[in-house]
Amino acid sequence: MVNRNEVVAIADRLHAAGKRVSVRAVREGLRRGGSFGDVGPMVADWKLANNWRTRPVQEDLPDSRTKDPLSRLKVPLSINLE
Repeated sequence: MVNRNEVVAIADRLHAAGKRVSVRAVREGLRRGGSFGDVGPMVADWKLANNWRTRPVQEDLPDSRTKDPLSRLKVPLSINLE
């Protein structure tokens, strides 16, 4: 059986280390393992209690000073009107 206190402690450690708090990461930290069905709700409860939000993925955005913002696209844009 999965111990809720152990799940919370692992989630806290992951968060403090700047790592992603996920069911998989918490399961890997458990001494005796645990099923996704047992660990998942406890991780969800931890996230609710800690007002958890995932970090947005930082993508490479085009420079607003670029004259042609479409120039960064990998595929050339062309329209054939024939």
